[in-house]
Amino acid sequence: MLDGGKIVEDGTYEELLEKQGYFHELVERQNIPFGYEVVGGRYVVNNGEAEIISSIYSMYLSGKTLLGIAEALTEQEVTYFEDTKVWNKNMVSRILADERYLGNETFPRLVDSNNFNLAKNIRAEKGGKKAVLTPLMATVKDMLYCAECGETFSRINKWRTREKWLCKGKCKCSVYLDDRTICESILSVLNRAIREPNLLTAPANNTEYIGSIEVIRKSNEVNRLLEQTEIDYKRAATMILDCASERYKCCVLGGGKHVLNALSSEYDQLTEQSELDEALLKRTVKKITVGHTGEFTVYFIGDIALTNTPKHMEDENAS
Repeated sequence: MLDGGKIVEDGTYEELLEKQGYFHELVERQNIPFGYEVVGGRYVVNNGEAEIISSIYSMYLSGKTLLGIAEALTEQEVTYFEDTKVWNKNMVSRILADERYLGNETFPRLVDSNNFNLAKNIRAEKGGKKAVLTPLMATVKDMLYCAECGETFSRINKWRTREKWLCKGKCKCSVYLDDRTICESILSVLNRAIREPNLLTAPANNTEYIGSIEVIRKSNEVNRLLEQTEIDYKRAATMILDCASERYKCCVLGGGKHVLNALSSEYDQLTEQSELDEALLKRTVKKITVGHTGEFTVYFIGDIALTNTPKHMEDENAS
């Protein structure tokens, strides 16, 4: 065993451990989890390292990546072990996954169980450990967009106690969106169309332009580019032309009345549904949007749009 280039102990691994000397002390230090130290033969909190752990959780839950956190800690010259001040994402991942921080008979608690589980869910989602969607929910996922920004939704398999759908554009929704809420909201719109098939016979406003999600996305990109202080006009011109091209794709010549009549006729022959029908959804619906107050708008083929009234808004109106 060398220390500063000098032999301080010699022997096999087992012999060095039995000596309870320098080598034993080094091994013990290596086995102490980050955030703790041993005092009087017991694990106690290392306050400085505990603050770092708290900071890691705070950064991760606010959206920072494992690599981003590692780079931040390296830049701050935070010591991980001995003289190691260069962090990597594996070090950060191990800290986020260490259940000893929840506390037990040996280790004092360092991390709140709620934050630990939130971080665990995020790691599972980012790590590709996603639940396999049912065919129905896979169809819904392909159709579902945010009404505010035009982005699609991601589905977190377990958020605290159940799944949760989140806008990829970070828009907030006042209603908790899980599978059941989404299916029930869409079903309420389809059942309204079944009760009142005449709503599907003609658009409420024939002159209203209904842009696709791709048009919304491209328009937002153009607007963000034009807001910059130094504009790349060549790139801006290309993006504007792309956006215009996408807009004209929405212009369908002929066949509209025939489509609407067929749509209205199909819903007129249906009875109210108790469960969402995937086949009906695929056959008659183009897209579905969710607003920030939880309202669902279903866009049928033929550009007919119907919106539900969220239950919490019905209760407010009733009162």
